[in-house]
Amino acid sequence: QQQQQQQQSPTPKQIGGPMAAAGSLPGLAAEGWSKGGWSGLVFATVIIGSSLMKRSLTANEEMGSLPRRNEFSAAIAAADAIGARVVPADLEVDELIQEVAQACSSPFSWLQLAYQVAVQTMCLVPMDPIRRLPDETIVDWAERRRDIRTARASRHHGEMTAPEMSRVLVNDRDAQFAALCSSAVNKNKTNNNASNSNSTKTKSSIRKYQYNDSSEVVVCIIGLVHLDGVVERLEQ
Repeated sequence: QQQQQQQQSPTPKQIGGPMAAAGSLPGLAAEGWSKGGWSGLVFATVIIGSSLMKRSLTANEEMGSLPRRNEFSAAIAAADAIGARVVPADLEVDELIQEVAQACSSPFSWLQLAYQVAVQTMCLVPMDPIRRLPDETIVDWAERRRDIRTARASRHHGEMTAPEMSRVLVNDRDAQFAALCSSAVNKNKTNNNASNSNSTKTKSSIRKYQYNDSSEVVVCIIGLVHLDGVVERLEQ
């Protein structure tokens, strides 16, 4: 239990402060340049680097205020507790850099994004709804981020302001998550049917979806912004 609590609650040292985030920039820059040229360099340093910096600035506040901090770490701990098999579904950072660099290879894409950031910073247009509001507590912000309406509004905002990047960061990953989830479900159904075919005969409709073991249940853990896209693809 103590080990699970440690997995769910990283220390400020594990998260890293602003200096640690700043120290990662040279490595991000080198990786970005090698994987995607100048587009990869911009994405790795400006987008990923700034996200790490923002995360480092709120880490201590989150540690002291939030009852829940990292649902993904909690999911891993829950899987370990029952011996479940965990299948990583997301892209590695270098793969993500390559995808974004290919989608945003035109300087116009980055100029458009820079313009959107500038006008949002000057409050000339609405900012991304997922961002923290002025005077908003860390607890209120966390609760608002866990609202599906906020996730949907943020997704729509990204599609309007940076369509190429939104396609890579959201739509393409929706498809990848759904494909892996569907593959796992179909594999489990096949294995379950084969197992049940050797046992007492039952109605085919029951045998097809009868799960006898927790390892045959598939749980897909995704960011809330991906929920609609993944569900839509699984329904198809």
